[in-house]
Amino acid sequence: MPDTPVSLAFAGAGWVTVVHGLAAGAFDDVRVTRVASRRPDRAARRAVQVGAEPCRYDELPGDADAVVVATPPQAHRALAQRTVDAGALALVEAPLAATLADADAIVDMADRGQVAYGENLVRSPVVAEAVSARRHIGDLTFLEVRLTQGRPEGGTARTSSTWGGGALFDLGVHAIAVALLLAAPARVTSVEQARLQ
Repeated sequence: MPDTPVSLAFAGAGWVTVVHGLAAGAFDDVRVTRVASRRPDRAARRAVQVGAEPCRYDELPGDADAVVVATPPQAHRALAQRTVDAGALALVEAPLAATLADADAIVDMADRGQVAYGENLVRSPVVAEAVSARRHIGDLTFLEVRLTQGRPEGGTARTSSTWGGGALFDLGVHAIAVALLLAAPARVTSVEQARLQ
């Protein structure tokens, strides 16, 4: 942690900001200052919960040192860019982006140290144990990962490609991250398009 207090803003007021709010609350020198959402009532509700001020997206980052970008994925690139242009750090939630072009732009910002993206599931004890066990096996010749999950709440919007849905919505990105971690040092050589059935 830096020597000075850190201020955060939330771009988005969905369920994952509850987790980020609890994490921020665990540190005396981290505070949430602003919460923006497409729905002002949701921004106001989350702002009350974390002791922040509700605002609009165009008012971010305000005085925040970093913005947690937790909106639908199609808005991630623009919000990350707005944050970086204002001199703050963008912390982008999963899924990273809705298009490969947007993902590439966010990765470029990350390479310059302006954006952070973390796959939190890979730090869970069960995954750490699985990775350790896999390392003792030796080189892999085959790895298959399967994930079964129901459709997300909120209707069909979250499963559309414009939202960033499809095979990579919600937990899908986590399964891919764990598979890549288990397969390391092997690298991806090809990708086939996956579809919801």
